[in-house]
Amino acid sequence: MFVNPHQYSRILMRREARTLLERNKKEKLELAYSSKSAQESRQKHARNRKRGKGGRFLSKKEVRDLEEEEERKTEHDQESSSQLEGNGRRKGGRRKKRSLDDGEGQTRAMDIGQLRT
Repeated sequence: MFVNPHQYSRILMRREARTLLERNKKEKLELAYSSKSAQESRQKHARNRKRGKGGRFLSKKEVRDLEEEEERKTEHDQESSSQLEGNGRRKGGRRKKRSLDDGEGQTRAMDIGQLRT
C-alpha cells in the first residue's frame, strides 16, 4: 500500500491516538465490570429485588400491587385472629353446659350442641 509521504506522519499520530483511546476504554471497562466490589453490589441489589413467577423481576407497579395485597391480607388475618380466643372458638361463642338427668337419678353435663329437640 502506498501512502503520500507528506501524510505519513499524521497517519502514525492518528494510529497512536486510536490505540491509546482503545487501551483507556478497555481499562475503564475492566475497572467498572471486573471489580469485585461492583459485581457484589449488583448481586446484592438483584437479590433484594422482588421476583415474580418464573424468576423475572417485577416492575414497580407490580411490586406496589403485591405490597398492597399483602397489607390487606395481614389486616384481614389480624382481624380474624383478634376474634379468635384460646382453642380457636370465637369470643363470646363458648357453649354453655347444662346438667341433665339421664333417667337414672344421675345428672351429667352436656354440651348444648349435643341436645336435639
